Amino acid sequence: MGDPDNSGSDRITADVLVLGGIVVTMDERRTILPDGALAIQGDSIVALGPRAQIAAAYRGATVVDATGCLVIPGLIDAHTHIPMTLFRGLADDLPLHTWLEQHVWPAEHRFINPETVRWGSRLGVAELLRSGVTTLCDMYFYEDEVAAVVDALGMRGVLANAHFDVTTATNSDRTLAEAEQFIARWHGHSRIVPALGPHAPYTVGPELYRRLHALAERLDTLVVTHLAETQEEDRDIRRSYGRSPIRHLANLGLVDSRLVAAHCVWIDGEEIDLLAAARAGVVHNPRSNLKLASGVAPVPGLYFLGLPWLYTWGSGRFSGVGRDATPAANSA
Repeated sequence: MGDPDNSGSDRITADVLVLGGIVVTMDERRTILPDGALAIQGDSIVALGPRAQIAAAYRGATVVDATGCLVIPGLIDAHTHIPMTLFRGLADDLPLHTWLEQHVWPAEHRFINPETVRWGSRLGVAELLRSGVTTLCDMYFYEDEVAAVVDALGMRGVLANAHFDVTTATNSDRTLAEAEQFIARWHGHSRIVPALGPHAPYTVGPELYRRLHALAERLDTLVVTHLAETQEEDRDIRRSYGRSPIRHLANLGLVDSRLVAAHCVWIDGEEIDLLAAARAGVVHNPRSNLKLASGVAPVPGLYFLGLPWLYTWGSGRFSGVGRDATPAANSA
């Protein structure tokens, strides 16, 4: 479309040229290029600007014509259980605890193993990539299998093995040792950040939460958990510990910048201040919360306090960026 001959010898060769389309840069000025282009070398964007300018300076081994398209940074799904793609449509119109206890957990007990996790992850990651999502934050079982899929398909991920201690079959020493091995195995990977995933205050007791947080501090990683998701959880945790879920975790020392808390629906203004002061991360899950009628998170309050409620990728690790985040896709 009027671009210079791609074979010109006076231009820099890039691996990929994306020419045309509306380019949303997400730079400090929120620049939008109505007819933009970008040049990619390896895993980096080396140039971005008006189409004519980039086409004059670069030629590409591969050229993508993005005319009529919207070219945006990759989206981030900041809370997933990606192998559960296999359970899509398993049960509807139920509160969270009924959904979990009568449907999801029995199905997991019967069907979840390394092979089903592998195939569920391949399907889920492929769907995310086709939707423009390039980074996910996942918590599930057999997370090594999830990591292998994320690695093979070229995605980025914060990946956490799930931890429970509500059954006598759970061996905390063994699961902590396995978590440490998982983190050691993936530490330093260019696209994967291994993390720890205590499930929720109603499935993880104070001692395991403390041990996981101590391990996270020693290994310098994140703690991903569900928190203040439902009114029933709020009532149960107050009954058990005399505090709301967020104040309960704060009392255990877990509300800090390592925390990535999913949902945070049933919270008050004082708790928002507490999360913001700690620079904890909060992930909004509108579709999940609406599916289960759990409520609506106080996103405006979180947002205007600058709380890192959305996440982006930076300098090889997952980092909170508050109101400057790229809009993220969020799932159950």
